Amino acid sequence: MINTKTALLYLSLFSFIGCQSGQTNKTPQATVKKEKNPISVNEQFNNYWYSGKAELSSYTLKQARYGEIRDGEVVLVFVTEPFSASKQVKLDNPQQAETDNISVLKLNHIRKFNTGIYDYSIVTSTFYTY
Repeated sequence: MINTKTALLYLSLFSFIGCQSGQTNKTPQATVKKEKNPISVNEQFNNYWYSGKAELSSYTLKQARYGEIRDGEVVLVFVTEPFSASKQVKLDNPQQAETDNISVLKLNHIRKFNTGIYDYSIVTSTFYTY
C-alpha cells in the first residue's frame, strides 16, 4: 500500500517533470476504477484529507523565460475532491453522480513570475486516485 508522503512526492515530481518537459502530449484516456464511495486508506489519512481543508506549500522560484532568469513564487495546493470518472472534471453535484463519482487527491502546481513586461502564470493540475 502506498503511503501519503509517497503519493504526495509522486504528485509533486510528476507535476514538476510535466512543466519542464516542453513537449506537447495528447491527452490520454484515463482508466479509472469507478467507486461509489472513496476508498478508505486508513482513519488517520481520511481524517486529514477529508476535513474539507487544503494543504498549501509555497517556495521561491527561479524561472527561465525569454532568455533570462525570473524571480517568482511556486504554490502547491493539495486537496481531495469528488471527480467524474467519465468526464474527467470536478463534480458539481457528487450526490447525483452515483458510480461516476470517484475521490481524487489533486495537486495544483502554480508558478507566478514577472517577465519585465507582464505577469506570467503556469498552472498544472495533477490527479491521483487511490
